[in-house]
Amino acid sequence: MSHDHSMTNLIRDLQAGRSAAAQEMWDRCIARLVNGARQKLRGLPRRAVDEEDVALAAFDAFLRGVKENRFAKLENRGDLWQVLGMLTERRAIAERRREHADKRGGGNNRGESVFEQVGANGSAAPGIDQVGDPNPAMIATFTLEVRERLAMLDDDVLRKIAVLRLEGYTNKDIAEQLGIALRAVERKLQLIRQKWHQESQS
Repeated sequence: MSHDHSMTNLIRDLQAGRSAAAQEMWDRCIARLVNGARQKLRGLPRRAVDEEDVALAAFDAFLRGVKENRFAKLENRGDLWQVLGMLTERRAIAERRREHADKRGGGNNRGESVFEQVGANGSAAPGIDQVGDPNPAMIATFTLEVRERLAMLDDDVLRKIAVLRLEGYTNKDIAEQLGIALRAVERKLQLIRQKWHQESQS
């Protein structure tokens, strides 16, 4: 089986909804995607924007596009790299705009929304700083829930970020403590929210 044909089969598996194909495709594409993102981000501070984040965001957009059948031509390796290249460039451009906006004072960190409780009706409770004085029962319930939610996170970095946010650190503080880009922290917080929301709906 040729390399091109193998990738073509992966594309078909992905279009057929076989989730295992996504991981294999990511493993085979990550190095080239990251390198492409690095080229697009040249000149920006690495602490501000991380090429791996851009690559991951582009690939995530690609997976959503495949699921929603948004790509008119996606049949082989050439089509795949044309689509991934386009998505990577779009994401890099968005990051450049974001960085310039932040320098002008337009950037704002997300608040405690990562810890919002999503109820059955879709409503969200206030962030942790707005709870007020808790009684012992509330503390016990909250502690148990935090432990359960942290256990849902299968990645040590995600757990560290969640704990630091609970301790009151800002996204910027967390980025500095962990030595990663601010956007990486924001992306991982979004992933934490998604995981917790999905679990609450199951």
